[in-house]
Amino acid sequence: MDFPAHPILLPCNRPANGTCLIGQDVPPGREAHAARIERATEWLQLASGRDDIHVVRRASGRPVLAPPHSELGTSMATSGGWLAVVADISAGACIGVDIEFEDPSLDPYTFARDHYAPAERAAVASLPEAAARRHVFRLWVAKEALLKLTGRGVFDGLDAPDLSALGDDFGGSSGVAIPASAQVPAARLVVGSYPGVGPTDLQFAVASAL
Repeated sequence: MDFPAHPILLPCNRPANGTCLIGQDVPPGREAHAARIERATEWLQLASGRDDIHVVRRASGRPVLAPPHSELGTSMATSGGWLAVVADISAGACIGVDIEFEDPSLDPYTFARDHYAPAERAAVASLPEAAARRHVFRLWVAKEALLKLTGRGVFDGLDAPDLSALGDDFGGSSGVAIPASAQVPAARLVVGSYPGVGPTDLQFAVASAL
């Protein structure tokens, strides 16, 4: 796979003080976590033109922004050798990102039955296999990005929040408003696809707490 020499902007509606980037992940190994933090900091400083943005890692492993910026104003995700880094330096910012390459071997009907809410399972079951698989992955990245806003990620599974009310409409590059629930805060959610960077389309989601 040919990676770009520099990280590229994700095609999402970024906040005025935010940046969404994807590029080559660091090699696997014992030092991967530390190297990933260094790469995220380098990318964000390069993209923003600011040298006061530094990504650090909590003892729990969660990446956060160092003062003076909001701790929860950054998020990272990896898939298929790619790294996504999102940051928003607005006061009180809280942001989450997820990326996933569609896996053509995944059975979308079984996955939805095992992991999603009843109405979401029904929506997936109504679609032809290729469309069902794409919808499964779009729901996956959307849910994980939203759940990262809580600091827990997918610790409790993917059945909540239930996003069946959105259907196939995730609002394009302008995103959709997600109401607050017991699982996630009110948020703006952007979901999309980035073609041509791997054997299948890269599905991505960025969630920003409102």
